[in-house]
Amino acid sequence: MEAIPTAYRRVPQSVRYWNDEQDDAADRCIWRRNSYIPVVVADLVTWPATDERHATSQAALIARILGVLLSLLVVLASSDWMQRCLGWHGLPLALTVQVLLMWWALYLLWAMPLPLRVDWFRVRPWETPLYRRLGIYAYRDLLRVMGWERLRRQAQGFDGTRASLQPYERRTREAEFSHVLLSGVNLMLILISNLRGQVDTAGWLLATGLFLHVYPVMLQRTLRERLQRLVIPGSS
Repeated sequence: MEAIPTAYRRVPQSVRYWNDEQDDAADRCIWRRNSYIPVVVADLVTWPATDERHATSQAALIARILGVLLSLLVVLASSDWMQRCLGWHGLPLALTVQVLLMWWALYLLWAMPLPLRVDWFRVRPWETPLYRRLGIYAYRDLLRVMGWERLRRQAQGFDGTRASLQPYERRTREAEFSHVLLSGVNLMLILISNLRGQVDTAGWLLATGLFLHVYPVMLQRTLRERLQRLVIPGSS
């Protein structure tokens, strides 16, 4: 989750939008405009050659992928253990599972920093008016009151200058990708809880998922819509 930084007032606005023709060759993948998931799969295939931080052997790549999958299984198994052995349910279980999932997502982004260059990340003109009606600015203000915005800006090194905008734009894609992924995992847990008759747990998983994953996705896209009005490579 990440609130829109007030320091953007220090960045000069531009009336020129980033042109799709200026995207690099990787952005013009044949799958780019058709589906989100196939391009993420393509990113996984080409990622070792394009990522400088993790350029290493094929064996190390396989080890990181297995580590990501194994850690997800551990989170899911822990959730099942807390339900069956500890008798946890409802809000305590839902919050614990969401925290574990977000830690797993942080590990995923470290182990497999995908290029994330799909057309999905380009914000359409109709989106921000819709998010505004759904209360995204009230959600942003709540995060500011909680101090989350200041914490995230310090962690990401954003100082309000143009030089820090491009890395910041990358962080919005990473955050959105992780929250979309966690929304899918959360939906699976909701279905499993319903099948087990644990309606209270399913309800709390839905409520916490909306607050911790769905609204953060809308917030990242609202932020990136502002970046698209600046000359920020990769923001459109």
